[in-house]
Amino acid sequence: MNPWHVMVMSQLIQEVTPKAPAHLAEAQTGTYPISGEDVRRQRVLHLQLEQFSYNLRGAYHAVLSLEAHTREMLDAVPKPTVEELSSRILIRQLPEEQTLQASWAVDRLLDSLRKGQNSLTPYLSHIFKRSLPSSFSVLAKRCANHTAQLPAEIERQIVDYWAESGNRVKEYRDFAQHYAVVASDARVGFLPDGSSGLFLVMVSNPNQKSLRHMVFNAPYVPALGYCRDAFLIFYSFSYSLFYLLLRYVGHPTTLIAMFGLKDPLVPGFVDGYTVMPTSSVDEELWSIRERLKPHLEERFGLLDEAPRPRTVAVD
Repeated sequence: MNPWHVMVMSQLIQEVTPKAPAHLAEAQTGTYPISGEDVRRQRVLHLQLEQFSYNLRGAYHAVLSLEAHTREMLDAVPKPTVEELSSRILIRQLPEEQTLQASWAVDRLLDSLRKGQNSLTPYLSHIFKRSLPSSFSVLAKRCANHTAQLPAEIERQIVDYWAESGNRVKEYRDFAQHYAVVASDARVGFLPDGSSGLFLVMVSNPNQKSLRHMVFNAPYVPALGYCRDAFLIFYSFSYSLFYLLLRYVGHPTTLIAMFGLKDPLVPGFVDGYTVMPTSSVDEELWSIRERLKPHLEERFGLLDEAPRPRTVAVD
């Protein structure tokens, strides 16, 4: 999705890859300069660098999923009759399952974008030989204070993105992680002329840590519009950043696909597991409920008995 990222990644991997022997005879005599430490260093770098592409694609698919669920919600709502509309606006609430599908897509988008932000720091650390914070938000603050010890043009890119969109993404993701669901309940509104619109908005003030003051209407933040914009802004920022980073590392001689085995293959050993049918999870859930209910009744008492006291005795 980002050609400059592939080039930067390839160059960094080549930098930790031992040079191949010039002649086959050298390799046959065992002088090929590769060691267990070389392999470990390459593996660690692969694990660090693969996160960016993984999370960028995750955010992309989350946006596509949200768009698809939005269309499905609009299509699934029964169209009102002329008598139902008359001269008023008609609101139809959507089934919980449809609302949840859209809200889950919002959460995946925020999570992928936030991890995508953090996955940029290994690239900066390896290129500029700096020990940088793992949190992109801390890095952005250091860039704003000019204490990150990065080139000024790199710091400017980071600070501008953080002010435009990055910090808000973090606020939304933190709010979803620690406080409440960031997307509202979904509903469809019909105007008297028959046109319709989807109401699915984000919390207006994710920086507010008190649920007492949480609002969804000051201002309205359409979920699909916000998620699309947040993804596209991050993509534009990362596209520009990797173009700039490529100016520092130079063009790689070979493009390397981001694929690395988490563990080495061992000759003669075949690992794997049987893929269970899709219905097995639902069957297991039913089995768990049937198995646990009598056990819980025996251990903790029947639900129709008098409630236990809520106060806890302190010794």
